[in-house]
Amino acid sequence: MNRASGGAVDISIDIAARLRDSQLDPSMLSPETRNQIWEIVNDLAWELGEFIDEVWPVDTGASQADWETTAEGLEWVIRNPREYAAYVYPAGTPESGRDAAEIWKRIGRRADSLLSGVWSRIDSLARDDIAGRPDLSVSPDRTAQFLGLLLPSAQEDSGVVRGSIFAARVAGFVRENTRSRERARLRSR
Repeated sequence: MNRASGGAVDISIDIAARLRDSQLDPSMLSPETRNQIWEIVNDLAWELGEFIDEVWPVDTGASQADWETTAEGLEWVIRNPREYAAYVYPAGTPESGRDAAEIWKRIGRRADSLLSGVWSRIDSLARDDIAGRPDLSVSPDRTAQFLGLLLPSAQEDSGVVRGSIFAARVAGFVRENTRSRERARLRSR
């Protein structure tokens, strides 16, 4: 889902929905497989952050630093809450071409392209996991397992999910600016 409302940009890619489109039930995935998929999407989030740093027009750098690219469970969230992010365009773009120059749409296309490049790995992980566990059946705690997909910080205790949507989604609202990403990248080398 790509959306620009009030100037802010929110691009969300639902990995679980894409698995369902591939005839796979994401609620049947083991926690290990969910974590492996999360790692793949998290790596894509890093790559996309690098792409954003390259293509986003920089005047003051404030809107560039506000981009958040995070993997949250089986969802990839790409957002810029800056009130004018949807209206940013490259310098020199004529008035008549500004709608077509919405660079955030280019970022959305790049995210789709990155995901397409690793989709066969994600699909294989999911298929191998489900095929390797033929004893899976629908159980009463299926809802709790599915919530675990959506809410990575939720904890299961005797089939009861603790935590709240707010607590689980807080990590998605923590902003990491460009300089912080660069310092983290240099430390990892």
